[in-house]
Amino acid sequence: MRIAIIGGGLAGLTAAWLLESTHDVTLLEARERLGGHVASVSVRHRSAFRSVDLGAQDFSTEIFPLHARLLDLLDLNERLIDVAMTQTISTTGTPRPILVTPHAGRAAILGAAWEAVGALVQRAMAWEADDVSWETPYADLVEPLPIEPRLKRTVLYAQPAALYGCSMQQVQEVSARAATAIFTRSPAPPAGQAPTWQNLDGGLHTLIQSLAADLQHARLRVAARVVTIAKRSDAYALTIDGGETYHADHVVMAVPPPAGLPLTRQLAGTAELNRALAHYRYLPCTTGVHQDPCYMPATRSHWSTSNLIVNGDFATSSAWYRPINGADLFKSQLTHRTYLPERLLAIAHFTQMLPDASAVRGHRALAKHQGRDGLWFAGHYVSDLDCQETAVRSAADIARVLAPSTRRLHALLTDTPPEPDRTAVAQTPVTEGSP
Repeated sequence: MRIAIIGGGLAGLTAAWLLESTHDVTLLEARERLGGHVASVSVRHRSAFRSVDLGAQDFSTEIFPLHARLLDLLDLNERLIDVAMTQTISTTGTPRPILVTPHAGRAAILGAAWEAVGALVQRAMAWEADDVSWETPYADLVEPLPIEPRLKRTVLYAQPAALYGCSMQQVQEVSARAATAIFTRSPAPPAGQAPTWQNLDGGLHTLIQSLAADLQHARLRVAARVVTIAKRSDAYALTIDGGETYHADHVVMAVPPPAGLPLTRQLAGTAELNRALAHYRYLPCTTGVHQDPCYMPATRSHWSTSNLIVNGDFATSSAWYRPINGADLFKSQLTHRTYLPERLLAIAHFTQMLPDASAVRGHRALAKHQGRDGLWFAGHYVSDLDCQETAVRSAADIARVLAPSTRRLHALLTDTPPEPDRTAVAQTPVTEGSP
Protein backbone atom coordinates (compact mmCIF):
# COMPACT_ATOMS: atom_id res chain seq x y z
CA MET A 1 0.00 0.00 0.00
CA ARG A 2 0.98 3.63 -0.43
CA ILE A 3 1.49 5.30 2.94
CA ALA A 4 2.10 9.01 3.42
CA ILE A 5 3.55 10.14 6.75
CA ILE A 6 3.12 13.80 7.63
CA GLY A 7 5.88 14.87 10.02
CA GLY A 8 9.54 13.91 10.31
CA GLY A 9 10.00 13.84 14.07
CA LEU A 10 10.76 10.74 16.10
CA ALA A 11 7.27 9.26 15.67
CA GLY A 12 7.13 9.86 11.92
CA LEU A 13 10.61 8.50 11.25
CA THR A 14 9.99 5.44 13.44
CA ALA A 15 6.76 4.77 11.56
CA ALA A 16 8.61 5.02 8.22
CA TRP A 17 11.36 2.72 9.52
CA LEU A 18 8.82 0.10 10.61
CA LEU A 19 6.57 0.27 7.54
CA GLU A 20 8.97 0.70 4.62
CA SER A 21 9.76 -2.98 4.04
CA THR A 22 6.19 -3.91 3.08
CA HIS A 23 4.70 -0.62 1.91
CA ASP A 24 5.46 2.28 -0.41
CA VAL A 25 6.25 4.98 2.16
CA THR A 26 6.69 8.70 1.63
CA LEU A 27 7.46 11.01 4.55
CA LEU A 28 6.70 14.72 4.19
CA GLU A 29 8.31 17.16 6.62
CA ALA A 30 7.33 20.84 6.55
CA ARG A 31 10.59 22.16 7.91
CA GLU A 32 14.00 22.02 6.30
CA ARG A 33 15.25 19.60 8.93
CA LEU A 34 14.09 16.34 10.44
CA GLY A 35 13.59 15.81 14.16
CA GLY A 36 10.61 17.84 15.33
CA HIS A 37 11.20 18.59 19.02
CA VAL A 38 14.59 16.91 18.77
CA ALA A 39 17.03 19.70 17.97
CA SER A 40 20.71 19.23 18.77
CA VAL A 41 23.25 21.96 18.11
CA SER A 42 27.04 21.99 18.11
CA VAL A 43 28.52 24.92 20.02
CA ARG A 44 32.11 25.96 20.63
CA HIS A 45 33.22 25.74 24.25
CA ARG A 46 36.79 26.85 24.77
CA SER A 47 38.82 24.89 22.19
CA ALA A 48 36.26 22.17 21.38
CA PHE A 49 32.77 21.77 19.98
CA ARG A 50 30.07 20.26 22.18
CA SER A 51 26.65 18.91 21.23
CA VAL A 52 23.72 20.23 23.23
CA ASP A 53 20.01 19.41 22.94
CA LEU A 54 17.88 22.51 22.61
CA GLY A 55 14.68 20.43 22.67
CA ALA A 56 14.05 16.89 23.94
CA GLN A 57 17.03 15.65 25.93
CA ASP A 58 16.64 13.27 28.90
CA PHE A 59 15.27 9.74 28.76
CA SER A 60 15.27 6.62 30.88
CA THR A 61 16.12 3.23 29.42
CA GLU A 62 14.34 1.64 32.39
CA ILE A 63 10.94 3.27 31.92
CA PHE A 64 11.21 3.87 28.13
CA PRO A 65 11.72 0.25 26.98
CA LEU A 66 10.77 0.66 23.30
CA HIS A 67 12.84 3.81 22.97
CA ALA A 68 15.76 1.95 24.56
CA ARG A 69 15.26 -1.00 22.21
CA LEU A 70 15.24 1.32 19.19
CA LEU A 71 18.56 2.79 20.30
CA ASP A 72 19.93 -0.75 20.63
CA LEU A 73 18.75 -1.76 17.14
CA LEU A 74 20.43 1.30 15.67
CA ASP A 75 23.71 0.48 17.48
CA LEU A 76 23.55 3.57 19.66
CA ASN A 77 23.85 1.86 23.03
CA GLU A 78 27.56 2.61 23.20
CA ARG A 79 26.73 6.31 23.02
CA LEU A 80 24.50 6.38 26.10
CA ILE A 81 25.62 8.67 28.93
CA ASP A 82 24.35 7.96 32.44
CA VAL A 83 23.33 11.18 34.17
CA ALA A 84 22.55 11.65 37.85
CA MET A 85 19.31 13.66 37.87
CA THR A 86 20.13 15.97 40.75
CA GLN A 87 17.99 19.04 41.33
CA THR A 88 18.27 22.43 42.98
CA ILE A 89 15.30 24.73 43.63
CA SER A 90 15.79 28.39 44.46
CA THR A 91 13.66 31.50 44.68
CA THR A 92 14.55 34.87 43.17
CA GLY A 93 16.37 37.13 45.60
CA THR A 94 17.27 34.36 48.07
CA PRO A 95 20.93 33.23 47.95
CA ARG A 96 20.39 29.90 49.71
CA PRO A 97 18.40 27.29 47.76
CA ILE A 98 15.22 25.77 49.16
CA LEU A 99 16.27 22.29 48.07
CA VAL A 100 19.47 20.60 46.90
CA THR A 101 18.81 16.90 46.41
CA PRO A 102 21.30 14.32 47.72
CA HIS A 103 23.80 12.45 45.60
CA ALA A 104 27.11 10.72 46.27
CA GLY A 105 27.78 12.49 49.53
CA ARG A 106 27.49 16.06 48.23
CA ALA A 107 26.29 18.80 50.60
CA ALA A 108 22.52 18.55 50.22
CA ILE A 109 19.88 20.96 51.49
CA LEU A 110 16.85 18.91 52.49
CA GLY A 111 14.65 19.71 55.48
CA ALA A 112 10.96 20.50 55.02
CA ALA A 113 11.25 20.79 51.22
CA TRP A 114 12.57 17.24 50.92
CA GLU A 115 9.89 15.99 53.29
CA ALA A 116 7.29 17.69 51.06
CA VAL A 117 8.61 15.83 48.02
CA GLY A 118 8.47 12.56 49.94
CA ALA A 119 4.87 13.17 50.99
CA LEU A 120 3.91 13.97 47.40
CA VAL A 121 5.56 10.83 46.05
CA GLN A 122 3.90 8.65 48.67
CA ARG A 123 0.45 10.02 47.84
CA ALA A 124 1.12 9.80 44.08
CA MET A 125 2.14 6.14 44.44
CA ALA A 126 -1.15 5.44 46.23
CA TRP A 127 -3.05 7.13 43.41
CA GLU A 128 -1.14 5.03 40.89
CA ALA A 129 -2.05 1.85 42.79
CA ASP A 130 -5.70 2.92 42.98
CA ASP A 131 -5.70 3.92 39.28
CA VAL A 132 -7.16 7.35 40.02
CA SER A 133 -8.55 8.99 36.88
CA TRP A 134 -5.99 10.76 34.71
CA GLU A 135 -8.44 13.65 34.48
CA THR A 136 -8.04 14.44 38.18
CA PRO A 137 -6.15 17.76 38.52
CA TYR A 138 -2.80 18.06 40.21
CA ALA A 139 -4.21 20.43 42.84
CA ASP A 140 -6.41 17.60 44.13
CA LEU A 141 -3.24 15.63 44.84
CA VAL A 142 -1.26 18.49 46.39
CA GLU A 143 -3.73 20.54 48.40
CA PRO A 144 -4.76 17.89 51.00
CA LEU A 145 -1.10 17.32 51.95
CA PRO A 146 -0.18 18.72 55.42
CA ILE A 147 2.48 21.01 53.95
CA GLU A 148 2.79 24.76 54.35
CA PRO A 149 1.49 26.74 51.34
CA ARG A 150 4.92 28.26 50.65
CA LEU A 151 6.46 24.84 50.02
CA LYS A 152 3.52 23.67 47.94
CA ARG A 153 4.11 26.62 45.64
CA THR A 154 7.92 26.73 45.52
CA VAL A 155 8.54 22.98 45.44
CA LEU A 156 5.50 20.86 44.56
CA TYR A 157 3.93 23.19 42.00
CA ALA A 158 7.25 24.56 40.75
CA GLN A 159 8.59 21.27 39.43
CA PRO A 160 5.78 20.43 36.94
CA ALA A 161 5.29 24.13 36.12
CA ALA A 162 8.88 24.23 34.86
CA LEU A 163 8.46 20.90 33.08
CA TYR A 164 5.43 22.08 31.10
CA GLY A 165 6.41 25.75 30.80
CA CYS A 166 3.16 26.88 32.40
CA SER A 167 2.21 29.18 35.27
CA MET A 168 1.67 28.11 38.87
CA GLN A 169 -2.04 28.61 38.31
CA GLN A 170 -2.13 26.52 35.15
CA VAL A 171 -0.15 23.67 36.69
CA GLN A 172 -2.87 23.10 39.25
CA GLU A 173 -5.12 21.94 36.40
CA VAL A 174 -2.71 19.49 34.76
CA SER A 175 -3.30 15.78 35.16
CA ALA A 176 -1.98 14.66 38.55
CA ARG A 177 -1.04 11.27 37.11
CA ALA A 178 0.89 12.90 34.25
CA ALA A 179 2.66 15.34 36.56
CA THR A 180 3.90 12.58 38.87
CA ALA A 181 4.52 9.77 36.38
CA ILE A 182 8.29 10.28 36.60
CA PHE A 183 8.09 9.44 40.32
CA THR A 184 5.56 6.60 40.12
CA ARG A 185 7.11 4.75 37.18
CA SER A 186 10.79 5.07 38.06
CA PRO A 187 12.47 2.57 40.39
CA ALA A 188 13.61 4.15 43.63
CA PRO A 189 17.35 4.94 43.62
CA PRO A 190 19.61 3.75 46.46
CA ALA A 191 19.51 5.91 49.57
CA GLY A 192 21.50 9.09 49.15
CA GLN A 193 21.68 8.73 45.38
CA ALA A 194 19.90 10.62 42.61
CA PRO A 195 17.90 8.75 39.95
CA THR A 196 19.95 7.86 36.88
CA TRP A 197 18.63 8.78 33.45
CA GLN A 198 20.39 8.89 30.11
CA ASN A 199 21.50 11.35 27.45
CA LEU A 200 22.85 10.48 24.01
CA ASP A 201 26.42 11.40 23.14
CA GLY A 202 26.20 13.80 20.22
CA GLY A 203 22.67 14.79 21.19
CA LEU A 204 19.33 13.15 20.50
CA HIS A 205 19.56 14.21 16.86
CA THR A 206 22.00 11.30 16.55
CA LEU A 207 18.95 9.04 16.87
CA ILE A 208 17.10 11.02 14.20
CA GLN A 209 20.07 10.83 11.84
CA SER A 210 20.49 7.10 12.47
CA LEU A 211 16.83 6.40 11.74
CA ALA A 212 16.97 8.39 8.50
CA ALA A 213 20.24 6.74 7.44
CA ASP A 214 18.83 3.27 8.11
CA LEU A 215 15.86 3.78 5.80
CA GLN A 216 16.36 1.76 2.65
CA HIS A 217 13.21 2.38 0.63
CA ALA A 218 11.11 5.16 2.12
CA ARG A 219 11.25 8.55 0.45
CA LEU A 220 11.94 11.55 2.68
CA ARG A 221 10.95 15.06 1.67
CA VAL A 222 11.93 18.05 3.78
CA ALA A 223 10.63 21.58 3.16
CA ALA A 224 7.45 19.83 2.03
CA ARG A 225 4.56 21.35 3.96
CA VAL A 226 1.24 19.64 3.23
CA VAL A 227 -1.31 22.38 2.51
CA THR A 228 -4.29 20.38 1.25
CA ILE A 229 -5.61 16.88 1.76
CA ALA A 230 -8.60 15.25 0.10
CA LYS A 231 -10.12 11.77 0.07
CA ARG A 232 -11.02 10.62 -3.42
CA SER A 233 -12.56 7.19 -3.80
CA ASP A 234 -10.29 4.94 -1.73
CA ALA A 235 -7.18 7.14 -1.78
CA TYR A 236 -5.91 10.37 -0.29
CA ALA A 237 -4.40 13.19 -2.30
CA LEU A 238 -1.91 15.38 -0.44
CA THR A 239 -0.61 18.58 -2.01
CA ILE A 240 2.49 20.32 -0.69
CA ASP A 241 3.77 23.85 -1.09
CA GLY A 242 4.77 24.21 -4.72
CA GLY A 243 1.85 22.17 -6.01
CA GLU A 244 3.22 18.61 -6.02
CA THR A 245 0.58 16.00 -5.15
CA TYR A 246 1.13 12.64 -3.45
CA HIS A 247 -1.43 9.83 -3.39
CA ALA A 248 -1.76 7.40 -0.51
CA ASP A 249 -4.01 4.60 0.71
CA HIS A 250 -3.17 5.43 4.33
CA VAL A 251 -2.02 8.66 5.97
CA VAL A 252 -0.12 8.86 9.26
CA MET A 253 -0.44 12.23 10.99
CA ALA A 254 2.82 12.39 12.95
CA VAL A 255 2.44 16.07 13.83
CA PRO A 256 0.96 17.79 16.90
CA PRO A 257 -2.80 18.45 16.82
CA PRO A 258 -2.44 22.20 16.08
CA ALA A 259 -0.60 21.24 12.87
CA GLY A 260 -2.88 18.34 11.97
CA LEU A 261 -6.22 20.01 12.67
CA PRO A 262 -6.13 22.39 9.65
CA LEU A 263 -5.72 19.31 7.46
CA THR A 264 -8.33 17.03 9.03
CA ARG A 265 -10.86 19.86 8.81
CA GLN A 266 -10.56 19.61 5.03
CA LEU A 267 -11.88 16.04 5.08
CA ALA A 268 -15.58 15.23 5.01
CA GLY A 269 -17.15 13.51 8.00
CA THR A 270 -14.44 14.46 10.50
CA ALA A 271 -16.38 16.72 12.86
CA GLU A 272 -16.03 14.34 15.81
CA LEU A 273 -12.35 13.76 15.05
CA ASN A 274 -11.73 17.49 14.85
CA ARG A 275 -13.35 17.98 18.24
CA ALA A 276 -10.96 15.38 19.68
CA LEU A 277 -7.92 17.17 18.21
CA ALA A 278 -9.17 20.52 19.48
CA HIS A 279 -8.94 19.27 23.08
CA TYR A 280 -5.16 19.75 23.12
CA ARG A 281 -3.58 23.00 24.24
CA TYR A 282 0.02 24.02 23.59
CA LEU A 283 2.14 26.75 25.16
CA PRO A 284 5.12 28.57 23.59
CA CYS A 285 8.54 27.56 24.87
CA THR A 286 11.88 29.20 24.08
CA THR A 287 15.14 27.55 25.11
CA GLY A 288 18.70 28.78 24.80
CA VAL A 289 22.22 27.44 25.21
CA HIS A 290 24.64 29.80 26.94
CA GLN A 291 28.04 29.94 28.60
CA ASP A 292 27.40 32.31 31.49
CA PRO A 293 25.94 30.70 34.66
CA CYS A 294 23.48 33.55 35.08
CA TYR A 295 20.62 31.38 36.36
CA MET A 296 22.68 29.11 38.59
CA PRO A 297 22.85 29.20 42.42
CA ALA A 298 25.42 31.58 43.92
CA THR A 299 27.42 28.71 45.42
CA ARG A 300 28.83 26.24 42.89
CA SER A 301 28.51 23.31 45.29
CA HIS A 302 24.75 23.81 45.04
CA TRP A 303 24.70 23.38 41.25
CA SER A 304 22.71 20.39 39.99
CA THR A 305 21.93 18.76 36.67
CA SER A 306 18.55 20.54 36.83
CA ASN A 307 18.27 23.96 38.47
CA LEU A 308 14.91 25.65 39.04
CA ILE A 309 14.27 29.27 39.92
CA VAL A 310 10.84 30.30 41.19
CA ASN A 311 10.04 33.87 40.21
CA GLY A 312 6.51 35.16 40.67
CA ASP A 313 3.97 32.93 38.93
CA PHE A 314 6.56 30.90 36.99
CA ALA A 315 9.33 28.40 37.63
CA THR A 316 12.05 28.08 35.01
CA SER A 317 14.80 25.50 34.66
CA SER A 318 18.44 25.43 33.59
CA ALA A 319 20.26 22.21 32.73
CA TRP A 320 23.96 22.14 33.61
CA TYR A 321 25.91 20.15 31.03
CA ARG A 322 29.06 19.39 33.02
CA PRO A 323 27.56 16.16 34.47
CA ILE A 324 26.67 15.21 30.88
CA ASN A 325 29.63 16.19 28.69
CA GLY A 326 32.13 17.82 31.03
CA ALA A 327 31.50 21.38 29.84
CA ASP A 328 30.19 24.35 31.79
CA LEU A 329 27.38 24.94 29.30
CA PHE A 330 23.78 25.61 30.21
CA LYS A 331 20.45 24.97 28.50
CA SER A 332 17.78 27.23 29.95
CA GLN A 333 14.12 27.95 29.51
CA LEU A 334 13.91 31.59 28.42
CA THR A 335 10.19 32.14 27.87
CA HIS A 336 9.45 33.68 31.26
CA ARG A 337 12.86 35.06 32.22
CA THR A 338 13.21 38.71 33.22
CA TYR A 339 16.66 38.90 31.58
CA LEU A 340 18.64 36.91 28.98
CA PRO A 341 22.14 35.41 29.17
CA GLU A 342 25.00 37.61 27.99
CA ARG A 343 26.78 34.75 26.22
CA LEU A 344 23.90 33.14 24.37
CA LEU A 345 25.14 30.58 21.81
CA ALA A 346 21.93 29.19 20.34
CA ILE A 347 18.19 29.61 20.71
CA ALA A 348 15.12 27.65 19.57
CA HIS A 349 11.36 28.02 19.78
CA PHE A 350 8.99 25.12 20.44
CA THR A 351 5.49 24.49 21.71
CA GLN A 352 4.77 22.36 24.77
CA MET A 353 1.58 20.37 25.29
CA LEU A 354 -0.28 21.12 28.53
CA PRO A 355 -1.43 17.71 29.83
CA ASP A 356 -4.63 18.84 31.53
CA ALA A 357 -7.96 17.02 31.76
CA SER A 358 -8.94 18.30 28.31
CA ALA A 359 -5.84 16.69 26.79
CA VAL A 360 -6.63 13.41 28.56
CA ARG A 361 -10.13 13.48 27.08
CA GLY A 362 -8.60 14.34 23.72
CA HIS A 363 -6.35 11.31 23.47
CA ARG A 364 -9.14 9.01 24.65
CA ALA A 365 -11.49 10.42 22.01
CA LEU A 366 -8.73 10.26 19.39
CA ALA A 367 -8.22 6.53 20.06
CA LYS A 368 -11.70 5.86 18.66
CA HIS A 369 -10.64 7.35 15.32
CA GLN A 370 -7.27 5.65 15.03
CA GLY A 371 -7.05 4.00 11.60
CA ARG A 372 -10.57 4.96 10.56
CA ASP A 373 -10.73 5.46 6.78
CA GLY A 374 -6.98 4.87 6.62
CA LEU A 375 -6.12 7.89 8.81
CA TRP A 376 -3.67 7.31 11.67
CA PHE A 377 -2.11 9.43 14.41
CA ALA A 378 1.36 9.11 15.93
CA GLY A 379 3.34 11.18 18.38
CA HIS A 380 3.67 12.35 21.95
CA TYR A 381 -0.03 13.22 22.31
CA VAL A 382 -1.72 9.88 21.60
CA SER A 383 -1.12 8.32 25.02
CA ASP A 384 -1.21 9.27 28.68
CA LEU A 385 2.37 10.52 28.93
CA ASP A 386 4.12 13.09 26.72
CA CYS A 387 7.56 11.54 26.17
CA GLN A 388 9.85 9.92 23.63
CA GLU A 389 8.57 6.48 24.59
CA THR A 390 5.05 7.50 23.54
CA ALA A 391 6.35 8.66 20.15
CA VAL A 392 8.03 5.30 19.48
CA ARG A 393 5.15 3.27 20.90
CA SER A 394 2.56 5.11 18.80
CA ALA A 395 4.50 4.25 15.64
CA ALA A 396 4.81 0.62 16.75
CA ASP A 397 1.06 0.42 17.42
CA ILE A 398 0.35 1.52 13.85
CA ALA A 399 2.87 -1.01 12.49
CA ARG A 400 1.17 -3.79 14.49
CA VAL A 401 -1.85 -3.28 12.24
CA LEU A 402 -0.32 -2.26 8.91
CA ALA A 403 2.88 -4.35 8.98
CA PRO A 404 2.53 -6.96 11.74
CA SER A 405 5.04 -9.48 10.36
CA THR A 406 8.05 -7.31 9.61
CA ARG A 407 11.45 -8.13 11.09
CA ARG A 408 11.95 -4.65 12.46
CA LEU A 409 8.68 -4.61 14.36
CA HIS A 410 9.40 -8.07 15.75
CA ALA A 411 12.88 -6.94 16.81
CA LEU A 412 11.54 -3.77 18.41
CA LEU A 413 8.96 -5.65 20.46
CA THR A 414 11.30 -8.48 21.51
CA ASP A 415 14.96 -9.00 22.28
CA THR A 416 15.53 -10.85 19.01
CA PRO A 417 18.11 -9.21 16.74
CA PRO A 418 16.65 -8.20 13.36
CA GLU A 419 17.45 -10.44 10.39
CA PRO A 420 17.64 -9.11 6.84
CA ASP A 421 14.10 -8.42 5.69
CA ARG A 422 13.68 -10.34 2.45
CA THR A 423 10.10 -9.10 1.99
CA ALA A 424 11.27 -5.58 1.14
CA VAL A 425 9.67 -4.02 -1.90
CA ALA A 426 11.68 -2.20 -4.56
CA GLN A 427 11.32 1.55 -4.19
CA THR A 428 13.35 4.68 -4.82
CA PRO A 429 16.27 5.48 -2.49
CA VAL A 430 16.02 7.86 0.42
CA THR A 431 16.39 11.52 -0.58
CA GLU A 432 16.06 14.86 1.15
CA GLY A 433 14.77 17.96 -0.56
CA SER A 434 13.35 17.87 -4.05
CA PRO A 435 13.18 14.45 -5.73
